[in-house]
Amino acid sequence: MKVRPADRALAVAAAVVAVAVGGACRFEAPAFEGTSYACPPPDERCPPGFVCVDGRCTTGAGDVDAAPDTLPVRVDVTYDTSIRSNEPNVNDGPLQFLEIDASPRKVSLVFVDLTTIAADAQVLGASFGATVFDPLENGTFQLYPLTESWTEDGATFVEREPGVPWTATGMGVPTLDAGALLGELAPRVAGAATAALDAALVQGWVTSPATNHGFAIVSTSPDGRGGQLRSSEYTVVDERPFLVVTLAAP
Repeated sequence: MKVRPADRALAVAAAVVAVAVGGACRFEAPAFEGTSYACPPPDERCPPGFVCVDGRCTTGAGDVDAAPDTLPVRVDVTYDTSIRSNEPNVNDGPLQFLEIDASPRKVSLVFVDLTTIAADAQVLGASFGATVFDPLENGTFQLYPLTESWTEDGATFVEREPGVPWTATGMGVPTLDAGALLGELAPRVAGAATAALDAALVQGWVTSPATNHGFAIVSTSPDGRGGQLRSSEYTVVDERPFLVVTLAAP
């Protein structure tokens, strides 16, 4: 079907708006040069229907025929902290890094407020993005949903908020759902890292925000190793952790 210039212009505008609102791509000026968008590193993300080739998001067909049928939405981490077994009463809320170790056990807690997404939205996919500055030598970082609320400036290895202890079911402190693996990543080098997330679990948080208590990141290293990620307090905004939730376009 031949696309009229006016229709093509509308489609291009829709694609630009959808991606810009979600924050999933960082565009270079000019953003659109007739057949492609910029997809500079480290993000290299493209609108649905495009692929990143040599720094450009392109359809490979030379034009844009229709608006995308999915909408990627970036949501920055709202708050986070680390807790550790060797200093069980210490709170690390304001620190610019997150620590994850197998021994002594250090766990990072992450919360992302998803109430900016409509409760009736359909989640097609999701991912967690972070910046690694201390890579993991072996094993993986596993993400598990937390089943109890906690506070950034009050959570410790003993308490989830001042005066309120963790119930500590599942894998122990903190209280998490050990049977619901949310995602996993194995960063072996410093830099950007991404973990695909269980879309059904993220859908549950979108549909029922009261069930969203965030997630814990734990190390599975067989010899006690771990690593560090930039936190939501890190001074360089582009290196702070975030979620990308891909929604079905309304």
